[in-house]
Amino acid sequence: MRMTVTAQGEGASVVPTRAPWDADSAAPGGLTSLDVLLNAIHNILASLKRNNIEHRTESSIRSKICSIESQYLFARQWLEARSINGDDVVTGRADSETQAAVLSICPHYCELMPIFRDSSYLNAMASTRAQGEVVDEKKEKPARSKAKRKMRSKAQTPSKRRLTTRAQAQPYSGFYEHKEQDRADLARVLDCVRRTTYGKVLGSELDLSGDQDWFQRTDHCQLVLRDSDTQLPPDQAVLESEDKRRVEMLKCDVDVKRGRGEVQLLLERMLARQTMRKDGISNDDIEVVLPLKEP
Repeated sequence: MRMTVTAQGEGASVVPTRAPWDADSAAPGGLTSLDVLLNAIHNILASLKRNNIEHRTESSIRSKICSIESQYLFARQWLEARSINGDDVVTGRADSETQAAVLSICPHYCELMPIFRDSSYLNAMASTRAQGEVVDEKKEKPARSKAKRKMRSKAQTPSKRRLTTRAQAQPYSGFYEHKEQDRADLARVLDCVRRTTYGKVLGSELDLSGDQDWFQRTDHCQLVLRDSDTQLPPDQAVLESEDKRRVEMLKCDVDVKRGRGEVQLLLERMLARQTMRKDGISNDDIEVVLPLKEP
C-alpha cells in the first residue's frame, strides 16, 4: 500500500494514512498503482516474448531489476564519496579511470542515469545507505564489562598476600644476632670442609669464644683452613684417577670428532659422484677422478 498524508482542519496534526495499491486511482475508473505495475510486468514479458525470449519468469525479472538498482546505488555512492558528478560519466567529461571504475560497479550506468536521475525512491535509498555505512565505521567496539576486566586483572596480578609471604620467606644473608647460632653454623661448615678436603681440623684450634664479630671469626677460620701445617695433602691416588679419567674422555671426544669427519667426507664424495653422473660422466672416469674411498 502507498503512504498518503491527510490534514484534518486548519492547524490540525498531519495524520498519515495508507492508500491501497488497488484503490488509489487518480480519477474514477482510472488505473490504480497495482494496475500500472501489473501492466508493466505484462509489457516486459510481452516484449521478451516478441523477441523470442521464453525462459524468463516474473520472479527472475524482479530479481534482475533489484540487482540493477543495487548496482546503480553503489556506483552513485562511489561518485558522491569522491565529489564527482554523475553527469560527467555519461557525457564523457570524467577521466578514463573514473569511467572504468563506475562501469565496473554498474555496467549499465550510462543507460540508467537518465532514468533514475529524478527517482526520489532511489535517492532516499542512496542517502540512507551512505549514512548507515558512516555510522558503522564510527561505531566503537563494545567495551568489556566491568566483571570481565576485574577477573582478568585478578588473574594477571599477584595478590598482596602472596607478595608479602614471598618477601618474608627470604632470609637475611648477613650474620645472625645470636652468637650461639653463629657457633653452631660455623661448626657445621668446618665439619663439611674436613670431609670434603680429606683433612682434619681440630675444633680447639679455633677461638670461637671471643667477643669478635662474625666477620673477624670468619677471617680467622679462613686463615686456619689455608694453613699448610694443619691440612693434610690430598690423596695422590684420587688425583691420578681423575687425570686418567680426563685423558680417556679426551680420547673419546677425539675419536667421535674423527668419525664425524669421515662420515661427512664420505657424504660429500657421494653427492659429488651423483652430480658427475647427472652430467653424463661415465663410472670409470668417476672412479679415476673421485673414488669413493681414498687408496
